[in-house]
Amino acid sequence: MSRDTIEYKAVTYLEMHLLNSKYIIPEINTNDKTPSWDGDVFLYSDEKHAKDSLVGRVPIQVKGKCVNDFPKTLSYSIEWADLHNYYNDKGIIFFVVCIHKETSDYQIYYKELPLLELRNLFDKYSCSKSTKTKSLSLNLFPKGVIEMEHTLFTFLMDMNKQLVLHSTEKLPSLSNVNKMGAKMEVLLERTSDDPLRSLTEKSAYLYTTIDESHGVSLPYKEGKCKIVEIVGENDWHVSVNDVEYYTISKVVYKERLQIFHIGDSFQLELNDHGGKSSIHLSNNLTHRAHDLSFLISALETGSFTIKDARYDSPFTYSTKEFNISILDSFKRQFPVIRFYYDTLTKLGVTEDLQIDLLSEQDEGFLNYIGKCLSNEKVYETKGSSSVFQLVTIANLTILFVLNEIGHSNDVYQYKVHPIKNVDIYIPELNSDREEPVSIITYIRHEKPELLTQLSNLDWEHFIDEYNRLSRMNLDFQIQMATEDMLEILTQYDKTNKSCMLEYAKKVQCWIKSRIDLDNNNEVCMLNDAQIYLREHSMLDETRKSRLLYILSQTSQVDIKYAVLLLLGDMTSAKNMYECFGEEVRNILDKQPISRFKNF
Repeated sequence: MSRDTIEYKAVTYLEMHLLNSKYIIPEINTNDKTPSWDGDVFLYSDEKHAKDSLVGRVPIQVKGKCVNDFPKTLSYSIEWADLHNYYNDKGIIFFVVCIHKETSDYQIYYKELPLLELRNLFDKYSCSKSTKTKSLSLNLFPKGVIEMEHTLFTFLMDMNKQLVLHSTEKLPSLSNVNKMGAKMEVLLERTSDDPLRSLTEKSAYLYTTIDESHGVSLPYKEGKCKIVEIVGENDWHVSVNDVEYYTISKVVYKERLQIFHIGDSFQLELNDHGGKSSIHLSNNLTHRAHDLSFLISALETGSFTIKDARYDSPFTYSTKEFNISILDSFKRQFPVIRFYYDTLTKLGVTEDLQIDLLSEQDEGFLNYIGKCLSNEKVYETKGSSSVFQLVTIANLTILFVLNEIGHSNDVYQYKVHPIKNVDIYIPELNSDREEPVSIITYIRHEKPELLTQLSNLDWEHFIDEYNRLSRMNLDFQIQMATEDMLEILTQYDKTNKSCMLEYAKKVQCWIKSRIDLDNNNEVCMLNDAQIYLREHSMLDETRKSRLLYILSQTSQVDIKYAVLLLLGDMTSAKNMYECFGEEVRNILDKQPISRFKNF
């Protein structure tokens, strides 16, 4: 075949293929003498190809080549001058149509050359006078219409987003992605039913917005890459027989694989050929109780639903005998787990029991105390026992109260009371009349060391206690609440449990409702700022201005020191700290404000 015939056939075959889509109109000239370009592919949002539905156009270059066989990838040399022309424009898709010499069969190969790809080529390879061309590797162009549309529409979006390279020299790097703290962007597949999964199956350009880019998205300089794994939480309700068990499902996307994490114990893997399920029961008592309830219901029913999709069984790919065996095992275990859960709930335990830490002695005591709480048994001791009972069960430390109901010889019998239901009289707190206070106030007053140890101490009840002690002097109430709040912050810093920070915020909110921040309450302003800084990297303008005002007005050196720490002025804070005596330093270092000491 002559060169003109090859080029003519190449353009014809490419046009025929592109016209399989209702949204693509090629405009390609045969025997075109225009340097570097042969035409454009116009992309539309509807089938009528109206002007107002034009999404954009993609510049193309088309070459033809006769071959004896069709390779998986094709090497083809492109002149450097053409590559520079493409870069000075906005990029291009370079097509080579290979035509079989004997059969006239053809295969279409392509190379996407947006600005980033071109810039990386220029950076990697030098363009000398002795080297006028660069050999590039071309891949097979998609044969399927949907995949072809995705390729062209995505290239158009990438091409347009990368126009910023004409005015930008420095690009972000994936090696610094954790340091920059920037938001990552990726273009999703236009017609995919599951776009997140598609991201793990195809390479894509990643973009980000950083301070230096002034709000403009920049591509990462490494070019196209494949996302190995995407982890997210979807609002996909999980139910059995219309009974909802979970409102959010964790989903992991990998190449041709979707993994659902349902609760803490159940995992379902789905791929193009089916799937498999696995169970690893949670060691967390609360989660295991809920997960077992779901699994038993799903196994008995034979199906469960995620979003709108129905799955035949948690063990669709297991034998019937195995399903029956595992169901029996769950049914035997569930009442025991549920009994432990109910018992600890009655005792007011807010921390979760770790099942793997339970000893036989622990299990025996849980059974015994549970029956005592439900009045099936009476709590008995040999000899008289203390009113307050402190016990350790696995990872939990629990306090409860005994009320004697009788004794015979040396055996004493008691009624068990959770501490949240007990009132007690403390003369120091009720000077004018005998009025009982809660056990929480008693612990704070008589056994403060337990505040940091108990698993069944609900800090939220402290607010109720402040309100209950309304007859007390307001300043004393606020002082007591402030001390509690600082203790909660100390526990948060030790454990990093988010619930502790939430408790601190609630107590601080109660304090703020009783005083006027604008009336220069220095301690309250300081505590408000240090709570805020535990959730944010810097202070907002309101809190910052309050601290600056305190710094200019206060005469108390410890207050000034705390303000400097919160403002991040470590040089001034260090100079002041070094002027304190050793005893003052030790006191300050034990305060939660020392979290911000960075010297």
